[in-house]
Amino acid sequence: MISPDDALAKLYTLLLIRGVDQLIAKDYELAKMTLRKSMDSYEMKTPEYPLKGELYYYYAYTLEALNQIDSVAQYYEKAIQDGSNNPNVYVRLIEHYKKEKDQPKVLELIQSAQKILPEDPTILVAEVDYYYWINEKNKGKELLQKLPATAYSNPDAIVNIANFYIKDTNYTKAEELLKKAERLNPNNFVIVYNLGVCYYFISEDLFAKANESELAGNKSEAFVLKTKSENYLAQAQTYFEEALKVEPNDLNILHTLKSIYARNKSPKYDEIDKKIKSLEIDKKH
Repeated sequence: MISPDDALAKLYTLLLIRGVDQLIAKDYELAKMTLRKSMDSYEMKTPEYPLKGELYYYYAYTLEALNQIDSVAQYYEKAIQDGSNNPNVYVRLIEHYKKEKDQPKVLELIQSAQKILPEDPTILVAEVDYYYWINEKNKGKELLQKLPATAYSNPDAIVNIANFYIKDTNYTKAEELLKKAERLNPNNFVIVYNLGVCYYFISEDLFAKANESELAGNKSEAFVLKTKSENYLAQAQTYFEEALKVEPNDLNILHTLKSIYARNKSPKYDEIDKKIKSLEIDKKH
């Protein structure tokens, strides 16, 4: 027989497993309760099996899911103090301090993470993002060009890298990266949506160039450019329609599709126009 104090101090691993199962099932209130009990158990004595911050990470993540953000940073910080080498801990804490506009803290976290995870693509990309965030784009672009090949094997990192090219309006490069991310992680909403954005703006650029060629009297060149523009617009429509299946009331997607349907003189125009008006009326009320 063992004492209740000894028994309770050994329950944290079982409670963590149960809490994560509840988190996966999106039963956030129960997950919060279970993980809270796991933390109480974990902190009773020096743990026999240290969890390297994962318990605090999952608890903080649960608080975020419940939109109870007041103490989120506290538990991500505790995860780091507990020896976490999980890049998501650092990235989520970085995002928290970015919202607080705490530049020194964000940089401090990036530098701390780099000591523990020097080659992690998520942390390397977070450093690039930091310089874009503080409007030192030249430094950000310099670091972007130095990213190792390993950064391009992680679909999440690739999506984030592509976002920098979207910010710089280099849609062709962003599209190339997003297609790679799509092969690694198909049917991902963010990838699908961003590909739609890239194809849309590439189409717009080609259409403008076609008009310039036509005005200059280069009709054959204008025809080729317009054909390419129409092909890219068709791909943009396909990707935005796929994105709409996931987020059927997203006004950004709906307005972009409305623009595409107008340009193509599509019979879908009236239907989507009615939906937009209906959603905007609901939003006002």
